[in-house]
Amino acid sequence: ALGFSMPHFAHVSLILAPDKSKLSKRHGATSVGQ
Repeated sequence: ALGFSMPHFAHVSLILAPDKSKLSKRHGATSVGQ
C-alpha cells in the first residue's frame, strides 16, 4: 500500500497455552522464532 514494501515482521498481541494461560519461557514454552 502507498508504494511501500511489506514489512517482514508482525506483532502478535497474545499467544495462549492450551490451558488459556500466557506462554512463558519460564514455564518451558519455546519461543515464536523456534
